[in-house]
Amino acid sequence: MLYSIDDAMMLIGCFCQRPNLVLSNKYKIGNLDFKAKGVDDSEFHHILYRTIYNLVVSGAGEIDEVIVDTFLRNYPKQYELCKQYDFMAFIPEIKRLASGENIDYHYTTVRKFAMLRQYKSAGFNITELYDESKEETSQRNKLDAMTLRDIDEYFEHKRLAIKRDFISTENIEHYKAGDDFEYTKETFKETPRLGLSFQSPYLNDVYRGIMGLTLRSGGSGSGKTTLSIGDACMSGVKYYYDLEQKKYITNHSYIGNVLFINTEMDLREELDVMFIAWISGVSRQHIMDGVYHGDEEERVDKAYQILSESGIYVVDDPEFTAKNLEEIIEDYIVDKSVKLVVFDYVQNQGYVANELAEESGIPMREDMVLLTLTDRLKQLSRKYNVPILTGTQLNGQEFNMPYPTEACLAGGKSQVRKADCSMIIMPLSQKNMEEIEPYLNVLGDKPKPNLVVHSIKGRASRFPKYIKIYQHVDLGTGRSMDLFATYKDLDPLNDIESLHIHHF
Repeated sequence: MLYSIDDAMMLIGCFCQRPNLVLSNKYKIGNLDFKAKGVDDSEFHHILYRTIYNLVVSGAGEIDEVIVDTFLRNYPKQYELCKQYDFMAFIPEIKRLASGENIDYHYTTVRKFAMLRQYKSAGFNITELYDESKEETSQRNKLDAMTLRDIDEYFEHKRLAIKRDFISTENIEHYKAGDDFEYTKETFKETPRLGLSFQSPYLNDVYRGIMGLTLRSGGSGSGKTTLSIGDACMSGVKYYYDLEQKKYITNHSYIGNVLFINTEMDLREELDVMFIAWISGVSRQHIMDGVYHGDEEERVDKAYQILSESGIYVVDDPEFTAKNLEEIIEDYIVDKSVKLVVFDYVQNQGYVANELAEESGIPMREDMVLLTLTDRLKQLSRKYNVPILTGTQLNGQEFNMPYPTEACLAGGKSQVRKADCSMIIMPLSQKNMEEIEPYLNVLGDKPKPNLVVHSIKGRASRFPKYIKIYQHVDLGTGRSMDLFATYKDLDPLNDIESLHIHHF
């Protein structure tokens, strides 16, 4: 039988003793964990668990037979079933018998059986892991020796073995260098190999657009999110307001649907405002204050219409794990045909660290967590041929260097090795402004730079590894303006071009 009545009872007893455990991520229970076809007791256990959960969510601090009785009287069908099992005597008894020290064992056993039932119902042969026809004690010993991950990996290995036989070799190609180059040359003439458009024409020239996995690294408050909003709009909206022409124009860099994954809880209410500010060219401060000048309100209303008709999808996931991040990205690429993923941003938070530590069996340093996340994003980009633009944090070393390098990233150099393009953005200090004074004197009416982009890596770049692009970023609208570019030693970079990537 793929159900342990004793472990289910003891787990419920532990929840009765310590009700708040039902809200813990450590002891999450699915809808099928206490439901086993052909096991009548399981339905009783399921009802009790759901009752305890609902009571705790409603504020109950203690669980006893009286409060359970009061709750169940509102649900006649469930109440009658529970009376058949004499729940009024059952609850105090399991509270007495349950041992909190054994809750992990009871919990994992309940979940192991639930997982096996799911695999069996899906058509998998589970007898190598648990043979119901054999003596129960020996099978339980075998099950006890396995973790939930062991069970999952067993079936994953079975699936991969089949995949290797039929699919794996399809990606291996053997050819002679130079074969088909004539075709490749003509293809490039017809469609130059460019990625999706940054809002910065200079960055388009440096990196040939957004391709593969692109890292934009910066400190807190450096403008990573603001710039990412602009880049999402460059690919995801059909029109935007041109401040020079003073009218809405067609965005020729539009490519289709875009996924923006937000990991900052505080940004949820601001994101739409940031998108509309960029599209309209109206400061988000004006939008949030509800105070408009001239035609600004009309422009905002038009921007709202454009955004509503766009394919920019936003997912708020501040408590993301590596697995659900992968699932979200894959779902939107497959189901919504997104052409660009913007992930804000790669960070080491508790859920990810715990998940990866559980997977590996060892505690993971911050750099290992960040590297693993970056690698998974890279694999997704390669698998689906969809660019992924993500932000990363700096480790503070950037202030101790004349020119920031990959060593300044919180995840270290290894992150950059995974990326196709990598840059570091920094505000300009007073010292920086003094160093570039000769450039400032010839800007004319243009604003002074307030951000410098340090190019760290560009797989397809025609430029040296380290160059600087000076920009003015309007923090109210999120729009950036390229001003000038230099080499590492501040010599002028005169051959950089304002490359506009058009798709229609």
